[in-house]
Amino acid sequence: MRSTRRPLNDGRFFCLPRRTLLKGSLLLPLAVMFQQGRAASFKTVYPDFLALSRKLTRRALPDNAETRQLYQGFLDEPWFAEHVHSTLAVLQKHGTPPPGTAQAWFARHVLTTWYLGVYYHERTPPKRWLKASALRHQAISGLVPLRFREYTGYAAWSQRPPEAT
Repeated sequence: MRSTRRPLNDGRFFCLPRRTLLKGSLLLPLAVMFQQGRAASFKTVYPDFLALSRKLTRRALPDNAETRQLYQGFLDEPWFAEHVHSTLAVLQKHGTPPPGTAQAWFARHVLTTWYLGVYYHERTPPKRWLKASALRHQAISGLVPLRFREYTGYAAWSQRPPEAT
């Protein structure tokens, strides 16, 4: 096998086989096409993802940086675009997806991520994407103080709430 020789800084030579160079040159156009596909996917799938999220959570979710970050994380999932389109179509037609289907699993997956703010998937470790905008904070607002954000005083948990007196 012939190789190309390139000198390193200390005068030694680093050899790359021609086959490796050929594989690299063939994969470069594929990588460019993949990045272009992701950019096109953002324009076509993101509005549907936002509509699906709003329909599942029944809230007017903002189109902000955290939402885009959440979308980028979901974008790495296999068959993400197909799941978004099919789940949104089923929700618009029937209101709820049939149990035991891929649409039901994906709807639970998206809803859990929005409420907890933590992305779970079997092929990646859990990632916390939403901090203050996780919907769990809205669900318990006024009932349970948020740690490090709302100061209630020492042992405030032991006192009766003002509306109970």
